[in-house]
Amino acid sequence: MSIVIRWFAGFLALAIASSVHAAPKKTDWTISSGVDPSGPFQVIAEAMGFFKKQGLNVTVKKYSSATRGFRGMLAGENDMANSGSFAPVSTLAQGSKKFKIVGSTRNSQSGFTAIVVRPGIMDAKGLDGARIGIARGSPSSHMWFDKYAAKNGLKNFKRLWLQPQEQLIAFSKGEIDAVSIWYPWAGRAAGVLKGAKVLARDKDIGFVNDTPITFSSRLLADRDAALGIMKGMVEASAFLDANPDESAKIVSKAFKIDLKDTKAISKTISLKVQFSDGTTADLCQSLNFLKGLGKVKGQPDWKTGLDSSIMKAVAPERVTAKSLPNC
Repeated sequence: MSIVIRWFAGFLALAIASSVHAAPKKTDWTISSGVDPSGPFQVIAEAMGFFKKQGLNVTVKKYSSATRGFRGMLAGENDMANSGSFAPVSTLAQGSKKFKIVGSTRNSQSGFTAIVVRPGIMDAKGLDGARIGIARGSPSSHMWFDKYAAKNGLKNFKRLWLQPQEQLIAFSKGEIDAVSIWYPWAGRAAGVLKGAKVLARDKDIGFVNDTPITFSSRLLADRDAALGIMKGMVEASAFLDANPDESAKIVSKAFKIDLKDTKAISKTISLKVQFSDGTTADLCQSLNFLKGLGKVKGQPDWKTGLDSSIMKAVAPERVTAKSLPNC
């Protein structure tokens, strides 16, 4: 009798495991990635075979920016993105049901964004009346500087809307007094003008602009494929933690970025695949910023736009958010 009971228990366990990890309806998927070492998990998972372990043939389609990858997802070119918050938040505010936010990847920052100033500016007060180079609408330039200015009570300064390379050129010529910029440009800015220095870094005020993971409605409809892709991302996150040098080599090769630059960028940012209070706080931060610019008027439906169940099924310890965004 005990043999029969043990056999039945084993059979039942096998049946349950099979139902939890059923084969996906579709095995071939395309996901997106920006060409940026601050978003490395897709290419690490691809290179290490983490998606294949889940029975999936995943192609990582690289875009010039992660936001373009998100736009490509909306257009049906791919089924997963990992971009800045602005595009997902503004799209949800428009009532889109084409995707859901299922997690995020940025844990903290320690110099990824910075303000570099000309000689003579010693502190925040020195920016009074200054000309600041800012990439308009960028979370790592525009929102970062606005947060810093608010924290330090700065009001009397002039924004000049310049992209990173334009900022460096203008800064080197003395046409602007400071740049608000991100790596690798932040690391280069101090070298284009003699005596220039870093005045402030994101960590000085606890600034973080997170990067949400978004799954298309098509991917979410195939629950087992969605679980497999998330599992691959989580394994890539664990691999990055345990093998930073090997990860840097993978990312450098995939994005064709010098290994030295890849490692330098990696040191300014802490990455982790998760669904945390930081995930939701960043969505509010982005929504409020976009509303302040007049770019967003509606309110996202967070209940339908966010889904922590995928992460919870794969790695419940990585789901620590206490509530939906409150903004």
